[in-house]
Amino acid sequence: MKASVEQQSRLAKAYEDELEQKHFQAKPKLDYTFKLLRECVEEDSIVEDQNIELAIYKEKVIYFKLTVENLGEMARNLNIKSTTHPYIRKEEPKFEHSAVLDINFKIDGQAAVELTEEESRVTFLFEVNYQNVYGTRYKDQLTVLVESVYDFETNQIYLSPTLEKFHAMAF
Repeated sequence: MKASVEQQSRLAKAYEDELEQKHFQAKPKLDYTFKLLRECVEEDSIVEDQNIELAIYKEKVIYFKLTVENLGEMARNLNIKSTTHPYIRKEEPKFEHSAVLDINFKIDGQAAVELTEEESRVTFLFEVNYQNVYGTRYKDQLTVLVESVYDFETNQIYLSPTLEKFHAMAF
């Protein structure tokens, strides 16, 4: 009886190890890059109810791109959202191996003026949720910092974007 219980324990342990190995082999591996696309001044119109143009105004705009690439196995139910800028979000039900997803967004208004005309910073926080093919869920957290840095030699302000990824958590 004791030998049978020990045998069952060894079989259960072997099954758990095999299952863990399957989940490990099926894990998606997401890689992230973030870059500044361009900064510019855009014109827009103020229009009256009857489509009569009242005025034209100019606004500074800075365009960015967050790129996600899957270097591992297929990810399911990929959900990317910014917790600091709720309008930035993207979902993909299936995100295959080698797939690339671009999320383009912009900063405009006072934030763009501050970043391009004085030393300032803007932080974007992202939460990325996804699953492997067996349903194990993962969460990555990204911090993107865009700093404006004054160069004393050229008397210009340059934008410096950086991205930091916090390790994926499985749950």
